[in-house]
Amino acid sequence: TVSCSSDTPGDSTIDLIPDTDADVVENMIKVEVNREVFEPDRLVVNTEASIINIVGTQTSSNRSVFLTFKANGTGVLKLGNASNNPDGNVAGFLMNAENRGFLTNALEGEWGEIRITKYDPVGKKISGEFYFTAYDINYRPIVLENGSFTDVSF
Repeated sequence: TVSCSSDTPGDSTIDLIPDTDADVVENMIKVEVNREVFEPDRLVVNTEASIINIVGTQTSSNRSVFLTFKANGTGVLKLGNASNNPDGNVAGFLMNAENRGFLTNALEGEWGEIRITKYDPVGKKISGEFYFTAYDINYRPIVLENGSFTDVSF
């Protein structure tokens, strides 16, 4: 299990894919994974302070895409293990059944972006676009392109 953020004050980890039921979604998040369309049918969003963690899971394949980032308005957020990512924003792709994960912070360098196009802290909705290359433990890449999330509640 990969850990990222928390709902509980003082607790710094939660499972990316909790055992609780998630909202069924339609087209709230989608992306091309190695040039194939990936449309999750489950969405889980967790927040802690200004950190937002969005996890979209396709239940038929048991695979997930996740974005964890510091939200403070619209604009571009860098992904990767690089000096231009001081907030530690991270994204990845998880093959849950195979126990295999790909992360943007696995190697030094800039590996993608999240572009926040709509940020409504009062109505608690966020929209954006993303792309990234992530690497598994053996440094094999996976490419996610043309990603978007629309009016995701947080």
